[in-house]
Amino acid sequence: MSFFRLLVIAVLLFGAYKLATHLFGGSASAGGFKDTQGKTHSLSGAEKPVVLGFWIEGCPSFEAVISVLNDMRHRYPEDKVEVLSFYLNTIDDSALASLAAQEGVRVPALQAQRTQEEHGRLRARFGLEGPAVYVVDKDDRISTIPAAEDSVEVLRKAMESLDRALR
Repeated sequence: MSFFRLLVIAVLLFGAYKLATHLFGGSASAGGFKDTQGKTHSLSGAEKPVVLGFWIEGCPSFEAVISVLNDMRHRYPEDKVEVLSFYLNTIDDSALASLAAQEGVRVPALQAQRTQEEHGRLRARFGLEGPAVYVVDKDDRISTIPAAEDSVEVLRKAMESLDRALR
């Protein structure tokens, strides 16, 4: 094989790696998301499972998502499970922090649409069709639990998925 072909293959492989890191997380600088306190959270390559809840105020299923996230935070220690909430509208961080406190969100609050780039990564990975809870295990497998008004059922399914992820 010629040097030129090897160089082209190397460049293509590097580009594919950078694209995958960009879309699916990896290091905090490559794919992390900042919460309202400025802390960066990675959604893949984590040493522990991550529970994510996507929510928006005014949606009937929203309360179920927040209830499940708060229950998960209470049931599982922080050193074993990361629990995060992503807000689906665009507001500034101080307004999101106030809204999250007002709505009883007791887990880190992050913007799903802070930038088009971040929103694109989340949409590519999770779909984001509405309020839902996701469990991402250490191998980056995703379990999706659509939010319903019955938070007990959503919590049960999320706990089953998280228990599998912790094994």
